[in-house]
This record gives sequence, C-alpha cells and structure tokens, in this order.
Amino acid sequence: MPDDLRGELEAAAHKRGGGRTLTDEVVARLRSSLSRERDDERDPALRALNFVVSQLAERVSGGSLLADRGLRSEAQKKWRTDPFLFRAFKFAVGKLLDALEPPKRESALSEAELAAIKERALKETAKEAAEKFGYTPEMEKWFIEIHKTPEAYGANEFGMLWTQLTRTNPLTDQEQEMARRYPRFGNVIEREFYGFNNARRDLGIDEPGEPKS
Repeated sequence: MPDDLRGELEAAAHKRGGGRTLTDEVVARLRSSLSRERDDERDPALRALNFVVSQLAERVSGGSLLADRGLRSEAQKKWRTDPFLFRAFKFAVGKLLDALEPPKRESALSEAELAAIKERALKETAKEAAEKFGYTPEMEKWFIEIHKTPEAYGANEFGMLWTQLTRTNPLTDQEQEMARRYPRFGNVIEREFYGFNNARRDLGIDEPGEPKS
C-alpha cells in the first residue's frame, strides 16, 4: 500500500475513534464501495424514494442548516430518539406513500374472475419457486395465503425483514449452502446480512424480539 494512502486511512481510522484500526477502516471502506455498487442496481424510483424518505427524516429532525457539524449531527438523530418527532416522521412517510400510490386499474372482468385468474397464477408461481427450495403442499398454501391481500403480503415481508434485522447469529450452514448453489441468492443473503448488522447498530436495536406494537 502506498505510504500516502496508508497515512490517509490511518488518519481516518483515528478520527473515527473507538480503537478503530487500519484494517477496520479498509474493510469498512471496501464494504461501503460494494454497497454503492449494489445500490446502483436498484430501481431508480426506489433510490429516489430512499432519498426522499431521508429528506423527510432530516426535515422533521431539524438542524440541517446548522453550521456546526457536531450540533447538526445530534439534531438529525432526533427523528429516531424523540417520540414526538418520530411520530411526525411516521405520519409524513404515510402521507408521502399515499401521494405516490398508483391509481387502481380498471378491468372489464368481474372481481370473481380476477380473483380466479390471480389464484391460478399464484399456484403456478408457488410451484416454480418451490422447485428450487423443495416443493411441499404446505409451502404452496403459505405462498397463496400471503398473496391474498396487500396487508397479508406486507405483514409477511415485514415479519421476515424484522427477523433478519434483529438476528445476531451468523449465517447457518443451510444458508451458506444455498448461497453456493444459487449465486444471486447468495449475493442477496450476504448484502442483507452485513447491511442489517450495520442497520441494527445505527438504529439502536440491541436485542432480538418482536417489534413494538
């Protein structure tokens, strides 16, 4: 490693404090670079939504115009730590999603006909997905149930996300085997595993468990 680059990295590690080593700094920056590459693969509208939600959090917290970096940083944390501001942020995000909701598509088919078509498509999709992970009637039934309503699907996805977000154990042997067999699946597992570790730390989620109601 060139001496000038080593010096910059050592200075950056020292500035972060907490006993951070040169190796820690290099690994963190490599992960950050890989994370940016993965973010580039995201749908542009999703990247835009991430930006807008972040802007809402900063606006609700206040302090974005403070010149002092330390004061600005402390103020911008308040969306997460202040109960009043968090509820304001939660409400604002809901209003944003309401404004972005796509209009319902009109159809010449009846509700019953649409439901029948959807159920047939779900069964086909369930079987195709299950072939990769071992088909069982229970898996097909579960897949169909969670797709019956937007609320059921959203609740399932949130539950799975929260489980991953709050896990502290390393990847299981089964997960590692699946990652080796299916490279794309492996990339997703790895991204989520390291990403959720950082998210859990930054959000102050210390213990696994059910989300607050």
